[in-house]
Amino acid sequence: MNLWIFNHYAVGPGSSGFTRHYDLARELVKKGYQVTIIAASFNYQTKKEERQYKKSEWYQIEMLDGIQFVWIKTIKYKENDYRRVINMFEYSIKAYFIKNVLKDQPTHVIGSLMHPFAAITGAKVAKNKKAFFIFEERDLWPQSMIDLGNASPTSFKVRMLRKIERWLINSSDKILLLFDKAQQYMLQNGVAQEKLMVVSNGVQLENYTNNLTHELPAEVSAVFEKHDGKLIAVYTGAHGMANNLDMVLDAAKELEVQHANDIHFIFLGDGVHKQELEKRQREENIGNVSFLSSIKKEHIPNFLKKADVGLLPLHDSPVFNWGISPNKMYDYMAAKLPVVIATDIDQDALHPENPSILIRENQAENLVKLLSELQLDRQKAKELGEQGHQFILEYCTWETLAEDFLRQLKR
Repeated sequence: MNLWIFNHYAVGPGSSGFTRHYDLARELVKKGYQVTIIAASFNYQTKKEERQYKKSEWYQIEMLDGIQFVWIKTIKYKENDYRRVINMFEYSIKAYFIKNVLKDQPTHVIGSLMHPFAAITGAKVAKNKKAFFIFEERDLWPQSMIDLGNASPTSFKVRMLRKIERWLINSSDKILLLFDKAQQYMLQNGVAQEKLMVVSNGVQLENYTNNLTHELPAEVSAVFEKHDGKLIAVYTGAHGMANNLDMVLDAAKELEVQHANDIHFIFLGDGVHKQELEKRQREENIGNVSFLSSIKKEHIPNFLKKADVGLLPLHDSPVFNWGISPNKMYDYMAAKLPVVIATDIDQDALHPENPSILIRENQAENLVKLLSELQLDRQKAKELGEQGHQFILEYCTWETLAEDFLRQLKR
């Protein structure tokens, strides 16, 4: 198998962002397969260009851990505005013409729906190269936009995205999903069961031993040192409207009212809602919350090692009932942190063996109660963390997930 992966936002080691395809590719390379990842070198999380190009260059090729990365130069942007839309189109067009640059012939192509244009590029390249096309449907677009209240089901945008989704489904040989229950969504939309694959996100557990030697940035270490001895509840990842971080601020504020000075929150990451959250913290004088900027992926294990609880808040939305598979959940478990999921989803949206604590109602109030209990009973927190780590060992290491990917692909 020679696999090409089109993911606009894919990153390699030493960067900030989602490493799903890098982690999968590493395992496939170990098994003797060839993998090429085509991504933009402008990091959408840090909003920084990560490579230096000569004036005439529009791409660069780099080998990382046996994986061929093709980095594509794209326009820079700072906000979610027209420049980001241009960035998406630019990546997708240039990524299509990479097929004329690379000399090898793919047997399989993944087009990942980080946005529709990247997945379309994957489908077009697969057709041109007569390769097996795998459509990776990550977030159930446009249904997630509707359920999160970002778009009307009858809007022009949603109608167009429905047509694109249907075209990608019809163009694919397999559809790769990130959570098991999402298969029901596809079946309801007339997709045959044998066309579906499920490979969740996961963890490279070796990162939680090898990467502990990576020293944290000074400003991050300073926060942990300042609050040494307290129960530290952390959130890592995007600060967006879907992440329900205002609810966590509500809980933090209530703990201050109760004079619970032995619990502290750390929000690590960036996003469109971060400035509003920081403004609210200042205006309401919420002192038990620290905001930190994104750090490199290899620093995450050391960061989580210093924490006590991992938080996964999500806005209540029907779309999450199809399942959730955020990277942070697996990172928390790998670091042996108890995971607290706060959203109104059905229990069966989670893997049946997932030991995470689910808070569905009165989320801020119940989060306050739970953290207060864990502060008093650190042994319980440790036991919950061990259960999560065992779940990772059984189901969610990338070695296991790569084997699942190959088995389902051959089915």
